[in-house]
Amino acid sequence: SRGLDAVDAIVAQNEAQVRSCRSHLGRDAVLIPSCYEPPPTGASEKDRVLWVGRIHPSKRPELLLELAERLPQLRFVLVGGAAQGEGMQAYYEGVRARAARLANVECTGFLTLAEVEPWFDRARVLVNTSVFEGMPNTFLQAWARDIPTVGTVDVGAPVHHIAMDIEKIASEIQKVIGEAPGGKYRSYFEKTHSCAEVMRRYGRLFDELVERKAA
Repeated sequence: SRGLDAVDAIVAQNEAQVRSCRSHLGRDAVLIPSCYEPPPTGASEKDRVLWVGRIHPSKRPELLLELAERLPQLRFVLVGGAAQGEGMQAYYEGVRARAARLANVECTGFLTLAEVEPWFDRARVLVNTSVFEGMPNTFLQAWARDIPTVGTVDVGAPVHHIAMDIEKIASEIQKVIGEAPGGKYRSYFEKTHSCAEVMRRYGRLFDELVERKAA
C-alpha cells in the first residue's frame, strides 16, 4: 500500500481491476491491456479443442476432461506441467492418468512458449476453466490467430464467450466450432492487444505524466 501511494499512475489490465483499484485503494487506474507479438504461423488443420495452463486446482483441468467425456466427437489437447507446491505432483499425475483413459484427449505435459505456439495453430477453440484470471496470455495467442475463446472468467473482452457451468461450456464450444470466425477475434486483438496499440497507450500515459510534472 505504501508503494502504491508513492506512484504517479497505476496500470490495470482489465475493467475488473480498474474497479477493484478504485474500490480498495480509492484511486483510478489507467486501463492498458497486455500485448503479444504473434510468431509467423504455418498452415495447419484447425481441429483441436485446446487448454493451456499450470495443472493446478485453481485452473480446474478436470473440467476439460469432463468436457472430453461429454463431447467424444471432438479432439482435446491439455498442455501444462505440474504446479509448484505440496501435493501438486500427485494432483498432476491424477490428471494425466484420467486423461490417458480418454481416447480423444492428448496430454502434452509442460511445454515452452515456442513449443506451445504450434498447438495454437492447430486449435479450433481455446477453453479456459480457471476460477480466476487477469488477462491470460493464452487468450491473446488465440485471438491473434482468429481463434475463439470459451471460459469461466469474465476478462472484460467483448469477443470472449463466458460460460459458468459445464453444460454451458459444452454448448458454447459446439456453437463456436460451428461458426466461421470471420476475422472478428483477430480484429479485436489488433485493435486492443497488438504491441503497436499497447505501446501507443503507454506512450500517451508517459507523455501525460511528464506534462503533469512540468506543470
